[in-house]
Amino acid sequence: YRIDTTRVYATGYSNGGGMSYALACQLSDKIAAVAPVSGLMPIDGAAYPCSPTHPTSVLIINGTADFVRPYEGYDGYLLGVDDAVSFWVGHNGNTSTPETTTFSGGGKTIERSIYTGGSGSAEVRLYKVINGDHIWYSFEDDGVAHNQMVWNFLSRFDLEGLRE
Repeated sequence: YRIDTTRVYATGYSNGGGMSYALACQLSDKIAAVAPVSGLMPIDGAAYPCSPTHPTSVLIINGTADFVRPYEGYDGYLLGVDDAVSFWVGHNGNTSTPETTTFSGGGKTIERSIYTGGSGSAEVRLYKVINGDHIWYSFEDDGVAHNQMVWNFLSRFDLEGLRE
């Protein structure tokens, strides 16, 4: 098969979202970018520290009223969403102040925060769905449907960063 091994991505819902974070941490030499949805990032442990080998672009989509994967995380087990954002922003060297826009989609208010300026033009993008539940979302951002939006984000990057 003709696979571009510099452009391997991971996305997933719930535990699959957590898995995409784990892949970015544990197999970062093979993963260009990730997009977890309604999932949380595992807390570093001695056995499995999160030590990505390159700047990694991350698109995160979580609801603030998720009862299965709470936005605040699970103490000692899974990071809260804001802590996961802080980790990736720090790892990538992104600007700490995002460009934030609020819009309506899928019957919800959504805050989109974009952190840029990272090494290799890595980007962290958070879609915070106010009162959003534990679902795979269906909303549009600037007329682009959620699933296409995820692909549009991921496909912009390879292991070196932003593709030109």
